[in-house]
Amino acid sequence: MNQLIPYAVATILLALSPCVSAFSSDSVVAVEGRPIPEEMARGYGWPEGVLALLNSRFRTGGWNPWFSELRNDVNIYAMKPRDSAELAQLIKGFAAIRSEGLQIRLEQGPEPVAIGFTTKLPKGNGIAAKFSIGCQKATNQWYRNLPVVWRRRGVL
Repeated sequence: MNQLIPYAVATILLALSPCVSAFSSDSVVAVEGRPIPEEMARGYGWPEGVLALLNSRFRTGGWNPWFSELRNDVNIYAMKPRDSAELAQLIKGFAAIRSEGLQIRLEQGPEPVAIGFTTKLPKGNGIAAKFSIGCQKATNQWYRNLPVVWRRRGVL
């Protein structure tokens, strides 16, 4: 018990410090059983085929991880095919997306342990695949809204 006291004190000091101003989390962008609307797909500028894949029965949740005020244009969606036949359907749906630069990445391990920066997933979550897609349109808009002083300093 006494070993935890230094950690507790450090946590309290960090929480009270005015210098600590970074935060991270994940915003929910999709939930199981609710279709993603076409307006969202148009707003993100998704290529043809993405909405059909994300509105398939395999998609459960969706998140947008973010860190402080830095815009993250990537949404991550959990996919849960139950067997190899459903996995083949999921891959066909992925292959139907009309876009250059599609990638399938296979990872070691039975399931993902996290979504984004801070969302930890429970053991036995059953997520067989994650689908990630970015939105350059949203990132460009975020940079256009930055104060002009950043552009003068050569940051942009």
